[in-house]
Amino acid sequence: MIVFPDFKVRRFTEIDQAFLQTHDLQGLLVDLDNTLVGWHAMDIPNDIAQHVAALRRDGIQLCITSNTYNFSRLRTLADTLGVHFYDGNAGKPGTRGLLAGLSQMGVPPQRAAM
Repeated sequence: MIVFPDFKVRRFTEIDQAFLQTHDLQGLLVDLDNTLVGWHAMDIPNDIAQHVAALRRDGIQLCITSNTYNFSRLRTLADTLGVHFYDGNAGKPGTRGLLAGLSQMGVPPQRAAM
């Protein structure tokens, strides 16, 4: 399976509840570095933390699917944000980690975005 984008945003916080409702989406597969936090960073920016919390309050499932090999950092950040995570290197651009993330969230591929 090859994944092609239907939409592209410059920043994670541009994905809002209205966009998700318009496109009937229930879950987001998100990268870690340079999406939720800076490269190899441990500090979660306030706007990202608030955005994740708002999405979760609205019932949106999130799963971090990263190609990182720093698994303890991945777990710590996912736990801090209260989101699912693929526990290992997601192997992107392959789909192993993406499909596992969808399974963790209980969201079919047609109802998710990355």
